Amino acid sequence: MTCELCKKELSTFDIRLQDLLQGICLDCGKAGDWHHMTPEESRRCSELHAWANMTPSQRAAYDRNRGN
Repeated sequence: MTCELCKKELSTFDIRLQDLLQGICLDCGKAGDWHHMTPEESRRCSELHAWANMTPSQRAAYDRNRGN
């Protein structure tokens, strides 16, 4: 599967949220400011986008701070 806007291959995160993203990737959704989503949906996608773009050390620190 590919993103309808940028034509890059969708990642597992993109595929997982296709019901919200409607054919685009997280990067294009963020670029469009989560245009067609409710505030709750945009928050969910924004948090996943931020987590997916963290380095392994940033993820470890994030998980430690959340108590995971």
